[in-house]
Amino acid sequence: TQPWQYFWYTGVLSSFLDNAPTYLTFATIAAGSPRLGVLMNEASAPLLAAISCGAVFMGANTYIGNAPNFMVKAIAEERGVRIPLMISVTITDRSGRTLSGQTLDAFYVSIRHARPFSVVLTNASFGPR
Repeated sequence: TQPWQYFWYTGVLSSFLDNAPTYLTFATIAAGSPRLGVLMNEASAPLLAAISCGAVFMGANTYIGNAPNFMVKAIAEERGVRIPLMISVTITDRSGRTLSGQTLDAFYVSIRHARPFSVVLTNASFGPR
């Protein structure tokens, strides 16, 4: 099994399941792989990175996957580690409003205090044009 496969499997499931158990399940599967002797070794680093990235990046696709992200953020901040915040917002119609009805300016004003690393705009209504 390749790292990209772990990334996508973990990511898709993390969108609908809690991140932490999904991560642990795939990490356990990776550790049982015949080419890995122990979970925490150099050979397993690419698989663990793929699993982690899939769980974190796609775990926020739904509210179900967000709780562990908030927990990790709180623990990291408690220890003085700043985690980059990446925010995604969906534009729902030609008026340029978000799912919550905000204009993009209002959305930015509501999140700028968090000092996001990036803000991604997604299109839910315009189609491919």
